[in-house]
Amino acid sequence: MVGLLYFSSLFSKWICLPILAELFIPEKALPKGKEFKSRIELAIELLGRINHYINKKVIVIADGLYAKAKLVKFCIEHHITFISRLRQDAGLYQKALPTPHRGRPRKYGARLPKLNDMAADKKGFKKYTLQLYGEPHQLQIKSFEALWKPASMVIKVLMVYFDKAKAATYFFSTDLSLSDTQIIEWLAARFSIETLFSDLKEHLGMTDWQCRVEKSVVRSVPLTCVATSLLMLWSYQQNQRKQFGLWTKYAWYTNKASPSVHDMLQQLKAECLSKTIFDALPPNGIDKRNYHQIELFLRVAA
Repeated sequence: MVGLLYFSSLFSKWICLPILAELFIPEKALPKGKEFKSRIELAIELLGRINHYINKKVIVIADGLYAKAKLVKFCIEHHITFISRLRQDAGLYQKALPTPHRGRPRKYGARLPKLNDMAADKKGFKKYTLQLYGEPHQLQIKSFEALWKPASMVIKVLMVYFDKAKAATYFFSTDLSLSDTQIIEWLAARFSIETLFSDLKEHLGMTDWQCRVEKSVVRSVPLTCVATSLLMLWSYQQNQRKQFGLWTKYAWYTNKASPSVHDMLQQLKAECLSKTIFDALPPNGIDKRNYHQIELFLRVAA
């Protein structure tokens, strides 16, 4: 699934809108005669479509599972920025220095030490306080440029200590111009995709489809994603207008600052009930003083 990350100034949080999806089918489950496509191949197809239709700079923020040579090279060839985790045993090299000798010039310089060994040297780390996952975090970041064979190019490598963590975490970006803090903030924004996966399964019917025909099974995932994006867009649009509360503040959760997908579904149900009842009544059939109270009642009923 490909999601569009959008920062909502209304609730000061990152939101993931699913815009494109394909159903991955394991090779053992494929019917005879069907071509198997790996997750990497499906990701390349989806990115190819997006890059063709969207006239904007595309930035891919992916889990470490997708930091594979084939996908990274595709992004580089199509001028797509790729940001992801980097394995601690990644083979990194210095840039090759020009030599006066004849023959083919060297592509790679000396191999760099292992990332764990480099991170153990605390010199050169800079301290930052960043707003990640909705709360402030203390980070120590050290970055450098290196040649990485899977990408066949120079990448920006980040070694990061989060809060009081004893071990460093490693990331990379194919765009060398991005700042260290921008890369980390975008990586943290990717967590909204994981939240969306949970919502799709728990609240939005991803696992409840009752399909037996092949095309119906394949289409169930993108249809659920489209419906989810429409629901989220409608809900945020409604909240910008003068509407009654989007979520209920419970005694055990009074500091809630943004709606969940469950809240959005309840809002949609209440709106549908409201439209059904009020549209059936004659004009001016309800006193304005009671209108708001009835809406609140319908919301509870939803």
